[in-house]
This record gives sequence, C-alpha cells and structure tokens, in this order.
Amino acid sequence: MAKISEQSKKNTLLARLKLKLFEMITSKKNYLPEKHEVESFFFKKMRSNTYLSKILMFIFALDSTKEVIYSDLEEPFIIEDLLRMLEDFPLEKTVFLEILKCPKNLPINFGVLINCEKLADSGYVYEIILLSEKEFPNFLPGIFEIRASTNHPHPMFNVLRSSEWEVYDSKNYQSLPILILITKILNYITKHLYYQFLDLKKLKLDFVAPLLDKKLIALLELADKEKLSCSLVEVPFSLIRPYDIDFCLSYPLELLKKKFNGEPTLSNSLLVYWDKNAFIMSDDYPQYLSYRSSNIQTVPCVVLGNYPVIVGKLIRTGGYELIPPADVIYLPKVDLSDPKVKERILDERLKIIHTKEKKSSKLYNLFYFLSKLIQNPSTPERDLHQFILNNPICLDTKHFKILSEVRFGKDYRADLLLEYKLSDKRIVLVELEKASLPLFNKSRRLRSHVNHATQQVEDWLRWWREHPDQIPQSLDHSAPLQGLVIIGRSFNMSDDEKRTLAHLNHNRLVKVITYDDLLDRIEALIQNLEN
Repeated sequence: MAKISEQSKKNTLLARLKLKLFEMITSKKNYLPEKHEVESFFFKKMRSNTYLSKILMFIFALDSTKEVIYSDLEEPFIIEDLLRMLEDFPLEKTVFLEILKCPKNLPINFGVLINCEKLADSGYVYEIILLSEKEFPNFLPGIFEIRASTNHPHPMFNVLRSSEWEVYDSKNYQSLPILILITKILNYITKHLYYQFLDLKKLKLDFVAPLLDKKLIALLELADKEKLSCSLVEVPFSLIRPYDIDFCLSYPLELLKKKFNGEPTLSNSLLVYWDKNAFIMSDDYPQYLSYRSSNIQTVPCVVLGNYPVIVGKLIRTGGYELIPPADVIYLPKVDLSDPKVKERILDERLKIIHTKEKKSSKLYNLFYFLSKLIQNPSTPERDLHQFILNNPICLDTKHFKILSEVRFGKDYRADLLLEYKLSDKRIVLVELEKASLPLFNKSRRLRSHVNHATQQVEDWLRWWREHPDQIPQSLDHSAPLQGLVIIGRSFNMSDDEKRTLAHLNHNRLVKVITYDDLLDRIEALIQNLEN
C-alpha cells in the first residue's frame, strides 16, 4: 500500500476528494488503495447504494479537472438552443469542474460532476451533482437531471429534494436560482470547454466552424447604431450565395432532418447583404440548407443596406428590429490550427489500435443494474423476471436452457425453468419473489411468504412426478428435478440468519436463495476472469 505525497494533498478539489475516497476504501489516511481493496469497496457500496457508488466511481476514475471563476459563467440566452446543442453533440466523457470565487450565498468553492447518459427513446439526460469538500461523501448539496430531447423534452429539469423529484420546465426554471446556476455551468461547457471533452476518436476533421464574415459584422454594427437601414424582402433563392460553401458541404444532414423534420419553416427569414451580383448569407446555414434542399423559389430575407430593388419584392423597411436572431451552429468549434489539439487528436486516434474491451466490463454493468433493481422497494417482480431471463449468467455459469412462464397442468406455472444437459442433467423450477421481502422474523424463523413460496415449488415437483405423461414434450422427462425460490436480500442479514438459511437449504430439493446470492455469483465470475 503506497503512501500519498504531501504535494498531492494540496492539489485540486478533485484530488482532495479522491484522498477522502481513498481513506474510505483503506480505512487509513494518506494511502493509495490496492486493486482488491477498490473492487471489494465498490462491490459492497453498489449493493447498498448504487447511485452513490456511481458518483464515487466517477471520482475515482477521473484524472482531470477544470477550474472556472464564477463570474465567467453566463446564463444561456435561449434555453432551448442550449438543450439542442447538448442533444446534438452529447458529452462523451464525464466532466469535473471546480467553481471558484463564488458569491456569499454559495460556498467559496465547490465541485460539479457532469455525466451524460442516453435515453431509451431519444435524446440524453445530463446528471449534474454538486460536491462540497467538507461534506463529501455523506452529503451532496445538489442533484439535478436535465433532459436534452427534442422528441421527448419533458420532464426538462428535475431537482432532487429529500427523496422526491421536483419538476421544472423552460417557463419556470428561472424561479429556482440554483437551476439558473446549473444552466450557466452547462452553457460554459458548450462554449468554452467542449472540444476538451469530445470523443476525439469519433471527431471528423471537417467538423469546423464557418468562416467569419467580417463584412456582415461591420454591417450589423452600423445597423445597431442606426446608421444603416434594413429591408424585409422576398428574394429569389437562386440569387442567394453562402459565404462559406465548404462549411455547407461539411454540415451533417442528419441535423437538418432533426431540426426541420424534412420541411423548412418559411416564417424564418435569412439575414443577407448584396455583394456584386448576389445576396450573401453567412448567419443561418441550417435554414439556408433547408431552403436549398426543398427547391423553394423565393424566401423571406432581411437585407442589410442597399440592394437592386428590381431583384426582390419589398415587404417593409426598418432598422435593427427586423434582424432575425442568429441560429446556433450545432458543430463543435475545434481550433484545428492549434498544433496541440492536432497532437491530442492523433494520440487519441492511435489509442484505438491497442484498446481492447475487458471481458469483465459487461459483468460490472450486470452487477450494477441488478443492484439498482433490488435496492428499489417498488421494483415489480416482472422487472426482476425479465432481467434474469435476459441475463441467465447471474444464475449459473454452466450451460443450460432457460424458459419463461412454463405451464404444466391446469393450475401451475413456473416463473422460470432451467434445463441442464450432458453430465449435469437436471431440471430446475424457479419461483421469483420480490427483493424487498424479508426472510426471517425476530425469532429467526422463516416468514410465512417464504414458506408459502417454498410449498408452491414443492407442489410443482410433486405434480411433475405424478403426471409424467403431461410434461411438455420438448423437455427431458427423465431429468432429475429440483426447485429454487429467489426472494429478499441477505445483504443486511445477521451471521446467525445466514447460517440458519444455509442449514435449511442443506439436502433440500427446494432451495431458498436471495438476490444478493446472484450478485455474489457475478462478483466471483468477475474476479475469476480478472485474476
């Protein structure tokens, strides 16, 4: 067990949080934990609190942080634009920020952990966890979920209060100051740090920002000072030219489909100016490309300054108030002229050659999701049933066929049936009960629901032996029979209760195990694969 240097203790907030986590794992101050200590700690923590274990695993695995001055955080102008950006280009990596020099109503410094997960339907959910060095890990000052999904935008903002989630949307989120802070943090990431957290192995080198149109900027400044008139005009689309044709060629078509659903919105005007023999557009490339793809003849435009009046139909004249809001360019602005960025991209791409997925990674996920299911007291039996059916390896590593809801006779139906063949030939009938049910009463006797489930499986076995001619034809009638009841948890059982359960299972055809026993099997399999 290696000792941690004094310099490490004075490092970033992330490093100091890691020191606290190491102390939790080793029960010693200023020591790095061994691999087996880390695994044992997280397996145990996942059984009791999957949400906290996930946060602690992020803290353990992260190796970089970014310090941000509070005054540099800006609220997004349009919240929907920010959410679309987060959906179109989701964060590929978990992010840790340290917010510094905060106002009096906040801690002077605090940490922010940001994780992005894909939603089952469409879009993404961003988990934002506020972290305080003083209270970590016993208390988390704030837990938020922000949904970035065009097709399913609600609930847009979730705030965890005690054990209940409060829901907010784009109309009322500003009534909660802490939510304004969360949107500022997300806005900062998209504007200032985005390229640092992109998955550079997937980055296309032609994903760049459009060329800066200095003439447009100059004309906008004149219009803002009321030194230049503006005109709303119907313009033949054939007379409009994009300022940066290369950017048009690189713009992802799937984003246009998502943004416009295949149809442009004619109420959206393009901002243009006249140059020689054409109107130049450099402000709203997505709208321009949508118009161009639909073969529209004329489109509404706001023209900055003078133009040949014969080439368009004037609707009205005015000033700066006619100018449409600039659309967000949904592309990461990566400065590929920076040699350091290019070096990093090259290194990340070459990592693919040597990257191999660990065989145990899927088993870790299996352990995590089963832990999450059995911790929730409201998890229905059908969800546990489906999970085990989809992941039979948590029952046994030996080869067997698994069947669901097997009927036999008029009155009986097993939740699961396991058919082993070859040298281990047998059939196991499985009854699944809730993970929230306790097994023993205060007198260390099995509760009535456990005895009822066991008796039910024994009835199945008796019927099976008495009616061999009615057994489903696809099954081996000669295979020995066993029964299994999976119920409750042993995580919080006393040692006496565990010994009692082991004694009751000895030499019985119908055994009773808990969902923690399934976790034990997954954990043992992971250790065997890795060691």
